[in-house]
Amino acid sequence: MLFLTAGAPSGYTQVGIEVLKSIARSHYGSADAVVIQTLEGFYKAYKERKTDNFVGILRAHDVRVATLLQRTHAKVVIFGGGYEQAVGLALARQDADLHQAIRFVAQHFAGLVFVGEITSAVRYPWPSEGALLAPFIRSLALFYGIEPTEILIGEVGRDLGLSSLDDRTTIHEAMNFAVPELQKAYAKLSEHSNDEQAMLRSLSEAYERMLEDPTEIEINWPSCCMTATDKSTDAAISLVGRARSIASGPTYSLPPGDWIVGVVVRLQNNLSGNKLALKVLVGGKLQAETKTDVEKDGRLVFTLRFTVASIRHLVNLVIASLEGAIEGQLQVEAIQLRRLSSMLLEPV
Repeated sequence: MLFLTAGAPSGYTQVGIEVLKSIARSHYGSADAVVIQTLEGFYKAYKERKTDNFVGILRAHDVRVATLLQRTHAKVVIFGGGYEQAVGLALARQDADLHQAIRFVAQHFAGLVFVGEITSAVRYPWPSEGALLAPFIRSLALFYGIEPTEILIGEVGRDLGLSSLDDRTTIHEAMNFAVPELQKAYAKLSEHSNDEQAMLRSLSEAYERMLEDPTEIEINWPSCCMTATDKSTDAAISLVGRARSIASGPTYSLPPGDWIVGVVVRLQNNLSGNKLALKVLVGGKLQAETKTDVEKDGRLVFTLRFTVASIRHLVNLVIASLEGAIEGQLQVEAIQLRRLSSMLLEPV
């Protein structure tokens, strides 16, 4: 039996994976588990498995793995939600700053959208505070055609390290018990400024909504994701100086497909006018650019289309001044993205 699963690097996903491994062991006697990142790694792990029962934890960074899953009509369990918690765990477990942790989690969510589109996926959304563990275990067992007996449920509870599992035990209780770093993760998140926490909440809403409904993806990146290239922290970015890149960001992942981005900026004290450009870099390579003459203060909207072929190809936006300036400031007000079409690997 092949058990395939994917999820954000959250406590919920960790509990879900442990439940699947325990179900497989309880029903079949044994099971191998491996993280699948490359096609070669998948083949190697599958060939060297010691049992016919195999729990594959998908990290869909290799398009060839995605192609294989699509061709074999693989069934995948996806554990959704938990963006903020996943960022906190990345801060607690890795030597990373907030922006690195956000980038890491965004890539996972983009990968989950991709996996969900190309496989026969069943999504388990983020549980409410009162969501019960036993029905969760029963549902996962039944998805794989396994009878969720009370003996099986008890064995899963013991594998999770719970002293007892009854009809009142919640998924969040299991999370807090099975993932000891959670309290440290929440503490790490609380160390950041109100503006940083607001940015994280905005990104969390955008990426979680994208996973819930991948058919029509419209997301907003917080305007503060684009920062001045001179490292100044003022909201208004100075135009003064030679022609140059004046703002860039955020270098995040998006699900594969054709996209359109709109960037709204406000110009102030721009008495002499200027020429500006917006560039879209995907995977570090310039993919699209638009230029415009700016004659006065006010709002300006840049619109560009671009394509993402892989979630490994991070998307970065760059605003550049094309001529020197003696005055003026620019402030990014909005970054809006909409996916025009997905990238299905082959007809399903």
